Amino acid sequence: MGTLMRTTGRAPLKRSLFLLAFALARIGAAGADDLDSARSLEREGKAAQALATYEKWLDSHQSDDRWQKVLLHAADVAESPQAEIDLLASRLAVAGAARHGALLRLAQANELVGNLQAAQIDFEKASIASGDKDFRSLLESARLLFELGQIDKAVSEADAITELCGSRRILFATRAFLAMIQGSEGRAEDAGGLLSSLLRSKDSLSAADLLLAYRAALSAGLSDDAESCLEELSARFPRSPEYAIASRRLSPVPSPAQLPFGVGAEPPAQAAEAPQGPRPESSSGQAVLVQVGSFWDRHNATDRLNGLSAAGFRGEIRPVVEAGETFYRVVAESSGEAQQFLDRLKASGFLGYIVPE
Repeated sequence: MGTLMRTTGRAPLKRSLFLLAFALARIGAAGADDLDSARSLEREGKAAQALATYEKWLDSHQSDDRWQKVLLHAADVAESPQAEIDLLASRLAVAGAARHGALLRLAQANELVGNLQAAQIDFEKASIASGDKDFRSLLESARLLFELGQIDKAVSEADAITELCGSRRILFATRAFLAMIQGSEGRAEDAGGLLSSLLRSKDSLSAADLLLAYRAALSAGLSDDAESCLEELSARFPRSPEYAIASRRLSPVPSPAQLPFGVGAEPPAQAAEAPQGPRPESSSGQAVLVQVGSFWDRHNATDRLNGLSAAGFRGEIRPVVEAGETFYRVVAESSGEAQQFLDRLKASGFLGYIVPE
């Protein structure tokens, strides 16, 4: 009798456990169905519907291990920077481990649409969101502070980088940035001293380093230092986009996604005496390559390439190793007249400049 009672008492418990396991399986299957549906919609080119389906999954699976990856992928699917901003901003409160990546993407999207104040705040938050100091994000924050006229705070953040950062590339970019600020304030002697220390070992500098130093020298009115950087670029990197920009052989379009501090921006008037040559153009049937981004983080380069593909452009990622560090250039390819291709890219939301072969 006692055995019968114990056996009978276990039956409801077993049934409850079975129903719970069945319910959990159904929930998991529903989540998988949502992701599969979103991917199918994405492949069919139905970006808005795919994004809505991804958002539905994100809202109901916040504890899923895939949440961070799905959030950043959904940002890729967004049809416009504003849609990306709305998606990321609405989920920052629950982003958890994904907060750093989401803040970086949010900052880039805000800068792309001209929300510089919001972008600066996002970069600043991203600089500490990962637990360890993200000096690249802090440098971007300082750059935007300078653009917004908050020079004292920009200098303070740049000084913090020079005191704490161990990356040679970031330190070089930060010091070139400080030289730009000194030049803008009429402190040409201070800027010249800083640039001289940066250029002491020219043979160890990358093309990107030399272009940053070149632009800093121009900003400070230091024509001799600018000419020295230009000569070094010509001697060591004659076919690089950096030399093409510095020598005014290209007419680059500013883009926040290019190398740090608006490398793609039109150089100041002092550069007018630099050697000039014909602007690269292609005849029918020849490839035109346009750089639409250069990134330290390959994930960001992949995001840009995915955006190009979604807009109907062919492109590729080209890793570049300079001075022992790797960054990733994204180039778009087409045939036809160069300026028409630039105009098509710009109309689709991509800014860039022609890359000489």
